[in-house]
Amino acid sequence: MSADDIRRFTDAAAKQPPSPSSDWTDCVHLLDRLAMFDIIPAMASVDRQKIELIMGKAWGMFSTFGALLIASAPTLGGDMTPAALTMTIAYRRLYFAYTVLYKREIAYLDIPPEQVNDGRVYLGCTPMSDAGIRHEIDSAIARAQDALAKGTVLTMWSQSLPAGDWQANDEVNFKLPKVGADACCGSIRLAWLLTTEARQRPNGSLISNLAAAQHYLRARRQVCTAILSAGQMDILTTEYDNQKRRDIAAGKPNRQAGTANPVFPPDFQMRDWAIKGSKDGEADRQRCNAAKSPPLWRKIDEIYPTGSVEGGVGTA
Repeated sequence: MSADDIRRFTDAAAKQPPSPSSDWTDCVHLLDRLAMFDIIPAMASVDRQKIELIMGKAWGMFSTFGALLIASAPTLGGDMTPAALTMTIAYRRLYFAYTVLYKREIAYLDIPPEQVNDGRVYLGCTPMSDAGIRHEIDSAIARAQDALAKGTVLTMWSQSLPAGDWQANDEVNFKLPKVGADACCGSIRLAWLLTTEARQRPNGSLISNLAAAQHYLRARRQVCTAILSAGQMDILTTEYDNQKRRDIAAGKPNRQAGTANPVFPPDFQMRDWAIKGSKDGEADRQRCNAAKSPPLWRKIDEIYPTGSVEGGVGTA
């Protein structure tokens, strides 16, 4: 749409007192006709109290019986996403914009992927696609396999050094050691480290396809090596997003940042790829590392010991 359409919405919202008794019908219709990349900034230009009232009106206008049943039950942490998923596409679009603006999250609400990417772009991230993620994964694994075959490891800024050496990079305080010729999991571990390096470069953390590839490779490596079970890896993946949500709610969205780069917001597609990574890692383990079995549960400080390469690698 256009700036004129956004202005019509903001003018209509400005005319209404911030009261439940005000008529927000026109505001809902004007908001609904906007493209996603206009809905979010349009909402941002109106006082949140009024946006809450507009969303309440939209709920009444676009509700379904199933949504009302779900909404009648308590939801974890006030999260209305399960109920919203049963709503019409009109409401899901508005609620998606609401979660982007106020929760800084890319939530699964079954809307078209290009609209989901509008939300990512609003939060400072690049667009994401499954094909793009797979390309990043395959490229990283190919680079890792080539480096290991040649007896070198690739390091920050596309440098290389003998595989028996250590490379320290002062810009990011990151060390990449010899990985070793582990035929089963070694190339996955190195691929994960290579994507981590790329994300630690200035402005690298919000490249969406790269971020999802890194999380996939991390999960696949942890499960392939039997450091973690697939079940524990999936639990940690989910909890990692929960911790991001808590940090955002506390006004500290970059609390877990390992560098000066910002933390990637909670994102359902990135979480799905991490879970796929643990599944593929378990297939790897059964195929070529079956002699090792993961514990039922491993303590966090055993997974990422202080001072270890894994413990010093930021994966936000």
